[in-house]
Amino acid sequence: MKLLFRNPAYRILTLSRFFNAFGASIFNLVFIVYASTLSQASFAVAMANIVMILPTLFTVFVGIRADYTRDKVKWMVYSGLFQAVLFFLAALVVQQASLFAFSSLCLINVISDVISDFAGGLRMPLIKEKVAEDDLMEAYSFSQFITYISAIGGQAFGVWLLALSVNNFSLVAGINACFFLVSATILFLGKSKLSLSMSSADGENLKNEKLSIKDQFLTIYRNLRLVFLKSGQKNFGFMLFAVLLINSLGGALGGIYNIFFLSYSLLNFSYTEALFINQFCVLVAVIISSLTGNDYFGKQSLPRLMM
Repeated sequence: MKLLFRNPAYRILTLSRFFNAFGASIFNLVFIVYASTLSQASFAVAMANIVMILPTLFTVFVGIRADYTRDKVKWMVYSGLFQAVLFFLAALVVQQASLFAFSSLCLINVISDVISDFAGGLRMPLIKEKVAEDDLMEAYSFSQFITYISAIGGQAFGVWLLALSVNNFSLVAGINACFFLVSATILFLGKSKLSLSMSSADGENLKNEKLSIKDQFLTIYRNLRLVFLKSGQKNFGFMLFAVLLINSLGGALGGIYNIFFLSYSLLNFSYTEALFINQFCVLVAVIISSLTGNDYFGKQSLPRLMM
């Protein structure tokens, strides 16, 4: 927390990240609730779950492009402005509950999440240069904490807005756009403190920028394999498959609950409230597990945890 007050560059990046993540969290929950109001609610919610997973397919590619992007602060500002425009458009689209409106929201959600991943990739080198090496662990930990708090606060704020406005999705989308706009404005006003040196931002990347996508993925694969081997894991291919499978199954639970609560209420809570309670419990569990890394499970090997 002290780093936030004594490092102006980190403070700007953190505040911008907070408003961006807060805005994204508002609409993630509202998007599912909007799908539940359509005539074919189960199908729409299932499609919404798939749409929310789609951006992860582009994560590696987007991260590579972010590494090779030179004027990172400028593109972070552009990203926030573009997201604001997208959700102002969403505010116009959701005024009617129709298949066209839902399809448009699906597209907007995918594009916005991909842009958020891109902005996150641009942010990491800035933190690495602007924060002293001894403070990097604190910086990354606090950034992760901000992400969790934004997720909980954003979803709670979204639930409150929906209840207050009687499911006025257009109002929520408009407010969501304002959060992205504030995030971009903070970066624009503080850009003078966020300039990157050539050696930190581009030095290593320029050597590999002309590599093909295939070669870039092979490099990532080799680095992952090296990390696994150093940690004592021998069968890298199997372990990688197992980790991906477990993550996929774990990620599917949220989608299952989203559909389940359409037919079954949680202690007489509304659908929106049930979704929020479910997400809140998951996030609290993640925070607790992050704070207790030296517990029984943290001391076990990866193969043993998967058994």
